[in-house]
Amino acid sequence: MKPVALFLALFGTAAALPAAEPDAFPQPEPDRVLEDRAAKVTVTLPYATVVGRSGTVETFNGIPYAEPPTGQLRLKPPKKLARNIGTVDGTGIAASCPQMFFTTNNENKFLDIIGDFLTLPLLQIVNGQEDCLTINVQRPAGTTKDSKLPVLFWIFGGGFELGSTAMYDGTGLIKAGIDMGQPFIFVAVNYRVGAFGFMPGKEILDDDSANLGLRDQRMGLEWVADYISTFGGDPEKVTIWGESAGAISVLDQLALYGGNNTYNGKKLFRGAIMNSGSIIPADTVDCPKGQAVYDQVVSAAGCKGASDTLACLRGLEYTKFLQAGNSVPGILSYHSVALAYLPRPDGTVLPLSPDILVASNQYAPVPMIIGDQEDEGTLFALFQPNLTSTSKVVSYLSDLFFPLASKSQLEGLVNTYPTSITAGSPFRTSIFNELYPGFKRLAAILGDLVFTLTRRVFLEVHTTINPKVPVWSYLASYDYGTPVLGTFHGSDLLQVFYGILPNYASRSIHTYYINFVHNLDPNVGVTKYTKWPQWSEGKKLMQFFNDRSGFLVDNFRSESYEYIKKNVGVFIEKIVQNLPSADRIQPTLRRITLFSGIYRSRTLDLDRPSLPASHDHFPLQTPKMSDYGDEMEVDAPPIVSSVSEGTKGKRSAANLPVEAEDSLPWVEKYRPTTLSDVSGHQDILSTLNKFVDSNRLPHLLLYGPPGTGKTSTILALARHIYGPENMRQMVLELNASDDRGIDVVREQIKTFASTKQIFTVAPTARPGAGGASVAAGFKLIILDEADAMTNTAQMALRRIMEKYTVNTRFCIIANYSHKLSPALLSRCTRFRFSPLKEADIRVLVDKVIEEENVKILPDATDALVKLSKGDMRRALNVLQACHASGTPLRPKDAPKVPDREIVRETITTETIYNCIAAPAPDAIRQILDTLLGTPDVTSCLSTINTLKTAQGLALADIITALSDEVVKLEVKPEVMIHWLSGLAEIEHRVAGGGAESVQTGAVVGVIRNGVELSQN
Repeated sequence: MKPVALFLALFGTAAALPAAEPDAFPQPEPDRVLEDRAAKVTVTLPYATVVGRSGTVETFNGIPYAEPPTGQLRLKPPKKLARNIGTVDGTGIAASCPQMFFTTNNENKFLDIIGDFLTLPLLQIVNGQEDCLTINVQRPAGTTKDSKLPVLFWIFGGGFELGSTAMYDGTGLIKAGIDMGQPFIFVAVNYRVGAFGFMPGKEILDDDSANLGLRDQRMGLEWVADYISTFGGDPEKVTIWGESAGAISVLDQLALYGGNNTYNGKKLFRGAIMNSGSIIPADTVDCPKGQAVYDQVVSAAGCKGASDTLACLRGLEYTKFLQAGNSVPGILSYHSVALAYLPRPDGTVLPLSPDILVASNQYAPVPMIIGDQEDEGTLFALFQPNLTSTSKVVSYLSDLFFPLASKSQLEGLVNTYPTSITAGSPFRTSIFNELYPGFKRLAAILGDLVFTLTRRVFLEVHTTINPKVPVWSYLASYDYGTPVLGTFHGSDLLQVFYGILPNYASRSIHTYYINFVHNLDPNVGVTKYTKWPQWSEGKKLMQFFNDRSGFLVDNFRSESYEYIKKNVGVFIEKIVQNLPSADRIQPTLRRITLFSGIYRSRTLDLDRPSLPASHDHFPLQTPKMSDYGDEMEVDAPPIVSSVSEGTKGKRSAANLPVEAEDSLPWVEKYRPTTLSDVSGHQDILSTLNKFVDSNRLPHLLLYGPPGTGKTSTILALARHIYGPENMRQMVLELNASDDRGIDVVREQIKTFASTKQIFTVAPTARPGAGGASVAAGFKLIILDEADAMTNTAQMALRRIMEKYTVNTRFCIIANYSHKLSPALLSRCTRFRFSPLKEADIRVLVDKVIEEENVKILPDATDALVKLSKGDMRRALNVLQACHASGTPLRPKDAPKVPDREIVRETITTETIYNCIAAPAPDAIRQILDTLLGTPDVTSCLSTINTLKTAQGLALADIITALSDEVVKLEVKPEVMIHWLSGLAEIEHRVAGGGAESVQTGAVVGVIRNGVELSQN
């Protein structure tokens, strides 16, 4: 079982800001790292004195805004502080609220694509505690009470099951605003999640204790209204912003109390930004599923026999209640989006389901930005590898979304999504990334039902009911080409919030967002970037790529959308009796709430392995959706205009990638055909040539790291011996990672070795043999990746090598020779292939760049060669991937363009780092600056873990990069020795399977000890 809480953090994180063109994540000045981070600043509130960290950005973390929700205040609405709490130390990291942690079965091979990402600790969230209702405030240095800066109020995501303000440092965003001349104040609110914040059930409803997480958020907004002016903010210029569950929370804040967002006679916020989330239709708090969740928690807590089960839950010891609350299925399971904990209508705070509130204009109509990632569904489709047919997908949707719909109706919906893998998600990736049969199709369906079509429906409703309230919408495609996931749910973290990838997407989105925070219009003052049209202007989306943006008409996959609209009537009679207050809902609203009602009668079965019925995510219906005709395109729509950084109009259509002249991987296309073409290892090649020339070729063992030329060398040698025309008959090539057992030794190898060649190649004088005769009196068996063979197979192979030496030679290829048996090693002449030199790699890379017409900057080539670390295969694969990702798209029926006439994007250094997933230099420098200048261990750990999560880095890569950086520092020899030896030891422990959480702390300890050593 693997801990996978961190994976969920991705579900609840993202987005950000800037407007001239700031640096993408400003770093602290090196000469001030050690001194200024210890400086402090104080703000006095009526109930507390808050001490924060000083610097270019002043930070005040963990300011309490409510009484601790502990004891009898557990599972109660937040209570405002009515007492003086003295001095608050806001220089550290705010405690997180209790989290819902999960495990997943590591036998699910499809989870391997996110690898160790699933096993990392959830940053500092592990320090969860009930006393967590705090708020963080960050502002530019020099801000005074009279500054009246606009406020950006951040609501984190996490599936309503986890998340924390500790994950989000707004420093980079604020510095970006400063650089743009548009400063603002960043506020992040902690709110209760999981059972602590969204417990359902009749008992909760009767106690008026539902939707506590939403109430916490609202009290945080009220705190801003009361106190942000003391920090220099303008309480009348607040924009609320969230991602995933945070974006859903933003929509719910619009709809809370039927759309009443006033407090003391003034509006709590004036604008909203929603990244990957909007309307989530929901059943009431006391619905059957909600009651089943409550009953399960009560049972797990041992409160089942209590006369007052809610009082029993409040009286439990913290850990016991946490475990009971986590006993229901979580989001990272087959139940996935069928959330146990989420906002539900309670008749007061959330009077009705959000879809009904929006459709009946019971929400605060403020200017908005709302959008999605292109491949929202890929993450959610990782957990259903058994859904490999239409019938299974239909059953899944019936259980999860539409239990009252007939199978034929659901088949009609599913069949609007082509079965062709070229049409699925991640979109526009041709035949690639099909993890299991139907993965890409299911990913497309889930992404649409959970996010993309829901967003479109909300926009249809909003622009119909409030046509004068502006809204801008987008589709993010900047991670196009990322293997398996594409531009996946939560990937906007890197681009927008953390700003780690300083590309066009990050800069332009920052520009638009900060303009919106200041002006409620993303276009004010923007000259470098294209004007972002409102969605009502032709239903245009802004589509963001890595190096440009374009306009996209929001009518793609229209057949699916139209099917839903046209089949509303077949469901109405079935669901009217299940709608809350059905007699008071207008007929139009009955149509709108179709998809919140069609599965409202199913009870949650917590012991059942399949998905329960749920109301959690699906599209609702809208009024007046008859504008579309049947002729609308089903696939991705065309981009009607395009603006890029430095170039314009390169991607004029978005249906199909322009094919290259051939799709052969470059590592195969440019594999050496002769020994003279092989890169590096001249000493080995010389020896092998002598063996062949003297007709004394022994059994060979070629071992060493991947991509160093082992396979290329032996294949070139085989061509040298036999000639290309005889390779098929004389050479057997096997890969032991595919065929690793004894059967392949007994059958394929033995059969081939025991059969004498049916012809004899006459001795010939081959080029490169010095004019000597090359005899081919033996066959050659090449066994690649032999270190994957079982011990039994290795022993059997040893015997066959002995028996058929007369007419067969074996070449065993392995990455690790120590995994081969001593008996096998003793029968081979061994050659170790070391990593290739950068000069050798550059020769072939330059050749490929020339012949394939690759557009790449010189420094990007340098980065590629360096980051390949002696692995030619890696260098060519990365180069080809970057080249392919920059290939423009062509209309579906357009003629094929000759490869050399295609205008591709230029590959930059950032593109290379992006593709390889290597630590960006700026990120490593930030980590090192923090380690050198911050004595607080918690802050150091937070910096490393945040960047590890944001960039998806392995600790081993961070250690290697840190080693490269520390050697550049001018320090005492004993300090350098301490650092390098310490990092080397940690790297060894990590390679041996040491826990990354522990070894991360060791890295902090080694560097900090070195700092102290330098000061003594």
